[in-house]
Amino acid sequence: MPSVLITGANSGLGLEFTRQLLRLGWSVHACCRKPERADDLRALRGGTPESLNIHAVDLADFVSIDNLATKLASAPIDLLINNAGVMDTTPIDFSEDNRRKVQVFGALNHSSWSEVFLINVIGTTRLTEVVLPNLQAGSQRKIVMISSIMGSIEACSPNRFPPGGGLYLYRSSKAALNMISRNLAADLASCGFTVLSVNPGWVKTAMGGRDAMLDPETSVGNMIKVISSATSSDNGSFISHDGARLPW
Repeated sequence: MPSVLITGANSGLGLEFTRQLLRLGWSVHACCRKPERADDLRALRGGTPESLNIHAVDLADFVSIDNLATKLASAPIDLLINNAGVMDTTPIDFSEDNRRKVQVFGALNHSSWSEVFLINVIGTTRLTEVVLPNLQAGSQRKIVMISSIMGSIEACSPNRFPPGGGLYLYRSSKAALNMISRNLAADLASCGFTVLSVNPGWVKTAMGGRDAMLDPETSVGNMIKVISSATSSDNGSFISHDGARLPW
């Protein structure tokens, strides 16, 4: 069976990726910070213990990332889904009425900004480095960054949806993640890798809020179709969950 490693697998999109890929017959390495508290994830393992391995990984802790390499040993991995990420390290209200008001210029939390970059960009890149030998041993050689349209510089305009303004921490971290994706696409192309940045859309999760337009099942189902159909000709692309090409 094909194998996948998913970060942030204990909730939201990561949990839904785990659920749907298990259903499709994949072997899943599910990573989260605190497996002992991941009740929904552990419940999935109860039904398919031979297909689901749960690993404790904190993207802000390089020791835990390096420990993952030891646990995986030489196990082949076909697909890496870098899903884990944060919008802020302090609680915020991301409702429709408030989503442009948070992380506003003139009142930015710079220490939180550093932590957001550590998790969304640096930790994600480090994990990709660590599991690269496992991906090279796999047959599909696909790396997916769960990005956001909010990481698009061109789309950050008052006349587009979502409109520009606010969310400095999150937007800048996703723009940086997109550059990591493009760099990896260039560096790994000769090794047969396909690297994608994928926009899940505005999803009803703890991050997206209740006013979001998509449910996790639809978003993830769409993304799995995009990922499954991607070939080397798509390497370095920024694609939405519905298959549309997005501006950088």
